[in-house]
Amino acid sequence: MEKGSGRGKHPVDAEGRPIPEASWPPGREAPERLERVRRFLNTVNRECGADHLGEPVRAARWLAADGWPVRPTRDELAELRQFRDQLHGVVRAIGDGEVPSWPTAIGAVRLVAMPVGGGLQLVGSGEAAERIIGDLVGIVAEAATAGTLMRLRVCGNEHCQWSFYDHSRNALGQWCSMSACGQRQKMRRYRARQRAAPSC
Repeated sequence: MEKGSGRGKHPVDAEGRPIPEASWPPGREAPERLERVRRFLNTVNRECGADHLGEPVRAARWLAADGWPVRPTRDELAELRQFRDQLHGVVRAIGDGEVPSWPTAIGAVRLVAMPVGGGLQLVGSGEAAERIIGDLVGIVAEAATAGTLMRLRVCGNEHCQWSFYDHSRNALGQWCSMSACGQRQKMRRYRARQRAAPSC
């Protein structure tokens, strides 16, 4: 069970670890359906381990709020977490200019084309985890074709690794939040330079 409001606006899990809101920080949202992928990647706080997909009750609540009214089993949650970690690796590799290793689940998903607003959208078919993974794969495929997937990034702060959408003109953004992770990394580099500087 979550306990109160946690630190600031973030709820906490049963162990008291903060679970950030998946859409944080403001202004870093991805366009259109790709935001669902970003939010899914941000269901875990990689710094402390708190996880919206850690147990069935909390997971069902989060998934329903994000448009997936399902009740996943513990095995299905393990499958979703594995896919999330693999997809996180894909986003990180693309941001680093590397060839990604695509999630193993991609080869097994079932997709159907649904007419939406005069066009077609690829959506998942199946139950619970299978459907959710299919939906996300369909969105990733559309984003890769549209050229927007390359702007979905992983924060360069190793203690953060939050997913954000890079809206910068040159598409070279490194931090989920310049005022938080960007400044933190600048201070670390400054202190490292100070330690390395020769003493008089």
